[in-house]
Amino acid sequence: ENVFKIAIKRQETHDEANLNVFSVVFMEDAGLVDEHNESLHDLHYFLDKHRVSFVATSSHILDAAKSNRAINLFRPQQQDDLYTLATGCYTRFGSSDRRQSVMGRRDSVMSRSQHFISRLCLPYEELMKQQMLSKFFGLRDFIHMISYLRR
Repeated sequence: ENVFKIAIKRQETHDEANLNVFSVVFMEDAGLVDEHNESLHDLHYFLDKHRVSFVATSSHILDAAKSNRAINLFRPQQQDDLYTLATGCYTRFGSSDRRQSVMGRRDSVMSRSQHFISRLCLPYEELMKQQMLSKFFGLRDFIHMISYLRR
């Protein structure tokens, strides 16, 4: 709630100065909010008044009261996307200054890592099908694991 008030005050300052700037409130993992302690119900007023923009990301479906006040974008899970993401995280090279020196090694790393990455993606997808475990593990954990294994 305070974040909205600050964003509205900042937007009013921009408007008074005739600046073409828009304040946006961003909430990551909106579906993970503990409804007992941090209710999203307080956002309804700000979402209805729409004085500032609001972007929320969530891996979980929000209730109808929030979904009806928003545009929803749903992306189905696909193995090719997961494989592509894992490949990018695992074979990522350093800064652009070093790219020239490692480009020759890139094909070698890619061919060695393809089998390894595919053997990680399938178990992860099976894990996500188990409802109880999918509440504790998510794509962020998978990406962190891949990045850690790359070291």
